[in-house]
Amino acid sequence: MVTGRNYKNEAIQVTVDEGSGPIIHIIGTDDILEVFKQDCIIKITLPESVDPEDINPKAPATKQEVCSDIGAADFVVARTLIQTEELIKGLHLQNRIDKNKLLDAMRVCRDHLIAAYNIAFHLSLDIYEATNSYIENGSSQDRVKKIPQINDLTTKSHNFLSSIKLTLQDFVNVLNTIFKTDLKGPKYHIIKKHFGDQLGKDHNLYKVLNDYEPYIHMLVNWRNSIEHPKSDNKFIVRNFEMKANGLVFPNWHHYPHGNIINITSEIPSILQLVVEFIEITTAISLLEKVEGPLVYHLQFISEEEQNPMCPMHIKTQYIPPEYMHNITTR
Repeated sequence: MVTGRNYKNEAIQVTVDEGSGPIIHIIGTDDILEVFKQDCIIKITLPESVDPEDINPKAPATKQEVCSDIGAADFVVARTLIQTEELIKGLHLQNRIDKNKLLDAMRVCRDHLIAAYNIAFHLSLDIYEATNSYIENGSSQDRVKKIPQINDLTTKSHNFLSSIKLTLQDFVNVLNTIFKTDLKGPKYHIIKKHFGDQLGKDHNLYKVLNDYEPYIHMLVNWRNSIEHPKSDNKFIVRNFEMKANGLVFPNWHHYPHGNIINITSEIPSILQLVVEFIEITTAISLLEKVEGPLVYHLQFISEEEQNPMCPMHIKTQYIPPEYMHNITTR
């Protein structure tokens, strides 16, 4: 809600009524202000974008909308854009890094992850409720007739993996902004080789890319097998089935060589893995761009120490020169 004066050329005061509890965090870039509460994100479009050519003096001062129904309390929000901004603020970075462009690139990744998170949440809930209903209502006489089914399971699975692939593909723009490169995602074997050649295979960034590249390749290949299926490379989505040993839960199978995977156990693991990859890769990349001889190291925040309203996982700590002999370099 906008209170006070209402037009773009006058002073304004913006009041955020949406969501629960206090404002947790605010991030502003060139023409967007995002306000984070624990259960939503409110996007406020600033005057320069409401009426960019300054034609209408009566144009609204801002446009305000809830752009996500998950907020800072969820890890896909806290550990992507919010954490990245906190890392930027905590480091003395080289001036040539465009911080607004970097945050915009990370915002794109976060939005893909929010889409994947919402699909995963509702899909898991549907499977849970269908299972409970089957257990409560099924009987030995009518089990075969009442096997539960999840509506649009194949479409939802495909959309989840599409959002994951888009996240990995667009995350390359975060690296491009930090390193002034023009790499293309999601071919991480090429990206890994680039940084191995530029920074050396002993560098932490190369090691992280090398460690995660097989998992990224697997996820991208899953999605590619949906987009371009072949007889020897296709992605099969199966709903509930009744077999001799009982009810089989919805699963994925990357045919013919992949394992059969339980959807409800796999999708949270995929989200965790992708967020972990993004946050670690971003943090290490930013450390590489610290100005001058200053040295920082990364600290991982345990679950017990995390703020439940905004559970960030990584922070930086400056190492004064007098303590350098006790610490390894960045």
